[in-house]
Amino acid sequence: MSRGDDGEGRKIFIGGLPFGADEAQIRADFGKYGEIEDVYLPRERETDKLRGFGFVTFKDARDAQDASDQMSG
Repeated sequence: MSRGDDGEGRKIFIGGLPFGADEAQIRADFGKYGEIEDVYLPRERETDKLRGFGFVTFKDARDAQDASDQMSG
């Protein structure tokens, strides 16, 4: 997991997601670190399947840092 580039340090990249993951599951897993502003899970254009990665944007950069530190590795 690495920090995304939103210019404020509030967005983190999440990789290796199961293809069955959904926004509610991501919000539940990452929401324990702070208030989530946005979850983005890109999909394949042709098949509409998840691409196996996404981004979570927190309201506070400290929460993003905590999530990144705790969920990586």
